[in-house]
Amino acid sequence: MLFTAAAMVNYTHDGDTQSLTVIPWTEMILGPHDNRLYGINCPELATPEGKVARDFAKAWIAQHSPPGVIWPFLWEHHGYEKYGRWLGRLIAVDTKECLNDALISSKNAVVYLPK
Repeated sequence: MLFTAAAMVNYTHDGDTQSLTVIPWTEMILGPHDNRLYGINCPELATPEGKVARDFAKAWIAQHSPPGVIWPFLWEHHGYEKYGRWLGRLIAVDTKECLNDALISSKNAVVYLPK
């Protein structure tokens, strides 16, 4: 089931995992809940490349979180992954840019669509 909701990022665990709080169309607040960015895979956090990917994600999130804006992101729900985390795309409200795409274009992630 695909739906879009207003979202805020509570913290970034690694390049492709954040803790989100969202407000779907029902206006009921959901979260915090771990979100795995849909369709990408970043290097593991234990590697130097993983730390770079995490820092890129943190900087991107900070760049698109202006002071005073409580819900600076849209979150597209794409289901759940095998560990129970949400799968989704994180989109900046201000520019409509997507973190998933930014990680790939910056070479901090690769496309990953599990079967």
